[in-house]
Parts: sequence; structure tokens; C-alpha cells
Amino acid sequence: MDPKPKRQTKARILDVSLTRFNAVGESNVTTTEIGELLNISPGNLYYHFKNKEAIVDALFEQFRQEFHQSLALDAHANASLEDLWLYLHLLFQLAWKYRFLYRDPVNVVSRYAGVASRLKQIIGLQARSVAGILTSLAASGELRASQHQLQTLTVNMLVIANQWLSFEYVRQPRQALDSEVMANGVYQTMSLVSPLLSEEAQLVFDHLAGQYLAQ
Repeated sequence: MDPKPKRQTKARILDVSLTRFNAVGESNVTTTEIGELLNISPGNLYYHFKNKEAIVDALFEQFRQEFHQSLALDAHANASLEDLWLYLHLLFQLAWKYRFLYRDPVNVVSRYAGVASRLKQIIGLQARSVAGILTSLAASGELRASQHQLQTLTVNMLVIANQWLSFEYVRQPRQALDSEVMANGVYQTMSLVSPLLSEEAQLVFDHLAGQYLAQ
């Protein structure tokens, strides 16, 4: 049998690493285990990635690129409540795909300086996008909030969005989580806007919440 192409082997290493990191946490996985799961020699693994930090860095770059493709939004004019819900859904969906970054973020950023700086940048972009959507909702009258309230709401929404998985892992330490916890996280995050909505917007919110949680 012909040896697998270099690019394919590298992709397989990243796929298996992501699966294991997500399952048990990045700090609990070694390069030796990754090589054994792939049935490749330590030398072959080392050819593609010098150490685990290089694997983490490559996975984070995948995460960063996917974020920029779908979540680094600049245009927010005429944004709707549904747009905010969709943005948070996509944000939580990406967090679930790369959940090893979110289950113990303090550990990850303290051990990988390159990840720390880029993750900070991504959170800044999240804040800009969420703030832009909220500002648009306030301008249309759907959201009744002052500038200070909008700033506070943006921060609070991102705290929940970026810490939800850590909360769930602590709350259910002996249970395997599934993607349903992310849907609950989206709802919990969206619920922060509810007290500030106009009566008409609240009806829209209740309708969207019913549809979303029924899926």
C-alpha cells in the first residue's frame, strides 16, 4: 500500500488531536497517544508537528480562520433580533467544534502565549459584532437601552458565551456533554436582552425562543 500523502497525514493528525482534546481536555492528551491512535511512528508525527504546542497552534489557526469566515461581521445596519440569535448560534456552534479551547480557557492561554494573544483579538471582534447588532436594535426601537446599558449588555453576553462550556463542565463533571447544552447557552445569552425589549420585540423573542428550543 502506498504511504499516505504528507498533507493527508497532517490533516489526520489535526482531526484526531481535535477529537481527543475535545473529549478529555488538551492537557490530558500526549503526542504519544496521538501517534498511537493514528498508528504512526513518533518520527512521522514529529515530521509534521515538532511538539503538542505546534498541534494546538495549528488547531487554533483553523478556529481563527473559521471565525473570520462567518463571525467577524462589520455591517450591522438594520439588524434584527433574529440576526442576533443567529450570530450567537454560530458563535456557540464554533465553540462546540473547538470546545477544548473553552472547557479550560485559563489553562490554555497560560500555557500557549500565541493562543492567548489571538484569542484576545477574537473576543474583541466578537464584542464589536455584538455591540453593532445591539446598537442597530436600539436605533430601531426594538431594544430600549442607553449607551451604557448597551456596553454592559455586550460584556455580559460575551461572558456567558465564552464561559458557558466551563460552567457546564463544572456543573456536570461526570457527564458527557452533548451539543444540546450549547442551545441552552444560546438561549441563556439571548435572555439577557429580554427585559430591555419593546413589547413588539418581546413577542418576536418569545416566538424565536419557542422555535429554537423545540428543535
